[in-house]
Order: sequence, then C-alpha cells, then structure tokens
Amino acid sequence: MKIFRSARLMATAAILTGVLVAWGPLARAGTLEMLISDGTTSYVILDNGPVDTNPNPNQITALASVLVFPDFNVVGLNAYTNNPGTPNPTGAVLTVGGALQRTGSGIAAVTITTTDTDYMVPRGSSLAMHSTTSATFTDVPTSSSSSFQSWFNPSNTPPPSPGMGVPSPPLTLASTGLTINSAAANAPVTPVGATSPYGLTNEVVLLGTGIGAGALPDVVFAGSTQILSAVPEPDSLSLLVAGLPLAIWGWIKRRRLSLGS
Repeated sequence: MKIFRSARLMATAAILTGVLVAWGPLARAGTLEMLISDGTTSYVILDNGPVDTNPNPNQITALASVLVFPDFNVVGLNAYTNNPGTPNPTGAVLTVGGALQRTGSGIAAVTITTTDTDYMVPRGSSLAMHSTTSATFTDVPTSSSSSFQSWFNPSNTPPPSPGMGVPSPPLTLASTGLTINSAAANAPVTPVGATSPYGLTNEVVLLGTGIGAGALPDVVFAGSTQILSAVPEPDSLSLLVAGLPLAIWGWIKRRRLSLGS
C-alpha cells in the first residue's frame, strides 16, 4: 500500500507538470516567481533559477526534494504563464498546481504565492479577471481546506509592495472527510479596468490537520488567474484547470484497475 501511494503521488505530480506546460513556451518579459512558506520556513523559486528543473521560459517545475517543511511534504509544485498574454479567448494566464502531503499532527498551514509582471495583452477599455480553483483530498480530515485567490496588479510590480492589487473574491474548498473527495469553484468575474503593462498574482493556502503517525493525508490542487477582454463566461482554459484533479484521479483509478490492484 505504501508503494502504491508513492507511485500514485509521483504520477500525480508528473501529470500536473505535463498539463501545466502543455501550452508550450512563449516569449516573455517579466519573471515568473513562486514563494512557498509555512510562516517560519520560506523558499523563493524563480523561473530558470536553481530550484526550477524546467528549462522552458514561462514554466516552473520545482525541485520538490529541497522544499523541506516540518509539517508538509512537497510532492510536486508547478507554475505556468503565457506572459505577455494573448487576445481572447485565452487572454493572460497565470496557473499554479501541486501535490502536498500533510505530516505530523495538529493543524498547520502552508501558503504558495505565484506572481509575474509585464503582461501586455489583452488590452482595452474593459478587462475582467477570472479566478478558478480545484482540489482533491485523500485521507484528509474535515478540518482541512484549500483556499485560492487572484489579484490584478495595475502597478506592474510584484508583491508585497505596493500590495497585491485588485483582488478576486476568495475561494475555499473544504475536505468532506471521505477517503477521496474532489471540489472545484469559479469566483464571480472581477472587473479590473484597463492598464498596460500589468502584473498577476495568485495565492493558495493549504490548511491541514494531521491524523497521526504513519498516515500521510495529501491534497492535489490547481488554480488559474485569467485576464480577458470583458466577456460573460470564463474561458475554457480556466475550466480545464478547475477540473484538473478530477481528471488526474480518473486516470489513477483506471490505471489501478488495469493493474488489478
């Protein structure tokens, strides 16, 4: 069972990496950056920096083994941007995804902030921000959750100064306590006006409760921040990211059945 769990988590991280980079490398201007922190220990991951194993611009695949926390085990951590953006229907996109295990006991939280600057497209008199997230919880108690929020940065500077910018409504997905349970949500569209260039930021907060020694509850999460010229519905890319963990677990289930386990 432990061997299967390890193989399952490795497959999850690999699929996340493949989906998040599926749109391929594009020309870029700003610097894609991730910050992961539990409030005491923090790691900054830069695109093509020493902790990024992905040589392609606009994509980060973190070297998980060096991201060491007392209460969490990072299985995989990825980010993607299409900086400087494209016209509708894709727009400007910043996505994050990963898989983390909760270790130990008690309540602990980890925050993952992803940001980039110098987006140029889309542009116009009326831009709108779409924010969507999803999570799949495995052996995770009901007191655990995954929260996600997006920001439009009209000042085109990375946080924390002069601030995150224009926020989307926050989204929180809670575990139902079942062996495996998945959830997804889209925030109401946020009008952000018009400016160019601009920055984008999103943030995931994983709140986890341990369930004792020997047990490793885990969560697979994904989130998308997207800027479009004002349209009534989220773009299909956001919907794809929102359903990502569901697709992952479907693949795992079919693979497990094929192996006869």
